[in-house]
Amino acid sequence: MKITYETPPRRIALSDIREGEFISQSVRFKQEDLDNFGKTSGDVASIHFDSVFGRTKGFDGVVVHGLLVTSKFSRLLGMYLPGENSIVQSINFNFKNPIYLHNTLLYEVSVNRIIPTVNAVLLDLKVSVEGTIFVQGKAQCVCIADRAIETE
Repeated sequence: MKITYETPPRRIALSDIREGEFISQSVRFKQEDLDNFGKTSGDVASIHFDSVFGRTKGFDGVVVHGLLVTSKFSRLLGMYLPGENSIVQSINFNFKNPIYLHNTLLYEVSVNRIIPTVNAVLLDLKVSVEGTIFVQGKAQCVCIADRAIETE
């Protein structure tokens, strides 16, 4: 399933998720994204804002923050697969290549395994550019039941 910014969220039950199911989304970061992330995180290291500095360190220019890149998985996991009836229990990433502003990234989330006894979904995560993997990871999400909000 190809996700866009217009795709409505999915609120599905664990029993509706299948091993091998996957979603994907293409993303391209802009300078404004780096500026906002730098302000929010406080990470204003030169490698993320100064292309001359980046080139002197052996890169092709400004390198997009790794955590900015992986932050897109929050939306994909929390709204689409496994969706709004889940929370992330654990997540890890391996960064294989630097990502630059000119890169168009393909995000992929696929269901590796479902563990019904603990309502868990194990997912494989990948960010690639033209078939080359830049980030690889794994997540475990727990599917939760809808809960009514109690008011006093």
